[in-house]
Amino acid sequence: MPPTSVTTNKLINDYKELKELTENFTNLQSNVLENKPSYLLVFRLMLGLSQNELEKAIGLNSKNISKYELGKIKKMRKKTAERFLRIIRKKLSNTSKSNLINNAIRMQNESSGWFKANNDTSKALEARRKSAIKTLSKSKTQQENVLETLLIKHNIKYKRNYPIRNNIIVDFYIPEIPLIIECKKLTTAKPQGQRRKIMELAYQAYRIRYLYPKYKIIALIETKLPLRKRDIDELVPFDKIFKSTDSLIMWLLQSTEVSMP
Repeated sequence: MPPTSVTTNKLINDYKELKELTENFTNLQSNVLENKPSYLLVFRLMLGLSQNELEKAIGLNSKNISKYELGKIKKMRKKTAERFLRIIRKKLSNTSKSNLINNAIRMQNESSGWFKANNDTSKALEARRKSAIKTLSKSKTQQENVLETLLIKHNIKYKRNYPIRNNIIVDFYIPEIPLIIECKKLTTAKPQGQRRKIMELAYQAYRIRYLYPKYKIIALIETKLPLRKRDIDELVPFDKIFKSTDSLIMWLLQSTEVSMP
């Protein structure tokens, strides 16, 4: 799985750099990994391999894969880089950004501790969906309650805690647009804690964006601390970000795509 300290935004930036450096992945030279070992994470995810699987594939008992991917090791030996690249050149068939994100999502799901991705039977997924909806219905936040009250007041049709996919449940879904609203109220006074929550929110949006590229996705984020530039950069998969329910509702009412009675 991609380490939690590696943001999706950084992953995509590294992908773009690699694409340019390798002439759209057609010219894979050892100096790429020698100079920046953290690119190994991009390659591994495009291959769809876990760290253990990559270790076995290269026939090398290297416990440094995680350190390479996190950038803790700044240089890679040429011999080691070549061993990785022999496997990468042989197995790399899909170099699209969507493949990278899809594999990152799959591996994140595998590590979640709920269900193994390879055991995603319809029965397991249905159990997971029902359990998640039941849990969410019991844990309605004040922020969500306020938004729901305003949606009802203005006759905007919506679905709450809606499973757009068996393993993805969104806070609000407005089918007429279609539009997804993800809500987050951050009360932490520590930047690190806020940063972690922002990353989780962005990851959810990336999953939705990959599966439903035509859906609009907006975020309602109320925070104790102001959003920093790096937080805003991380939230790029959202079409819009609102800081209050009033501003969100105003935008919905002004949108020509919402038909009012």
